[in-house]
Amino acid sequence: MELIKNIEDLAIEYRKHWKEGLWESKDIEEFGLNEFIGGKAEAYEDCVQIIKQDFQPIIRLSEETIEDNLQDIAQAFSTSEGIGIDYVDITRWKTVADELSLVQMSNNIIELMNFRFDFDDEEACQIAEKIVLEIKKDIEKLKP
Repeated sequence: MELIKNIEDLAIEYRKHWKEGLWESKDIEEFGLNEFIGGKAEAYEDCVQIIKQDFQPIIRLSEETIEDNLQDIAQAFSTSEGIGIDYVDITRWKTVADELSLVQMSNNIIELMNFRFDFDDEEACQIAEKIVLEIKKDIEKLKP
């Protein structure tokens, strides 16, 4: 990713100019400039770490694909409290789902696909439960 490479290049460039031994310098201007340069290098390094850890590409499945996968969940999954979704819930959810909801649902479905919808897997169940509860919460907005 070009963004990460550009920030890494900035970090490397600032790190080259930072001098470790200057922390004992008696020249306050030299010391201050060196601390400034070191701080910038550290900030760019932190930015790279944050982006690598937290950046998730925005993926948006088609509404048809989302609906098909939600129907699969509806047929095969309910929470430990017996909460599930059905076709009516899915249809109602689609009326309130905005673009952000569709992107989040896409990411949840893709994550669940990585588990091949294996609801014997605890992590897959947690993802499916998150999907079901999110749909239930969203369709509550439709109630007067």
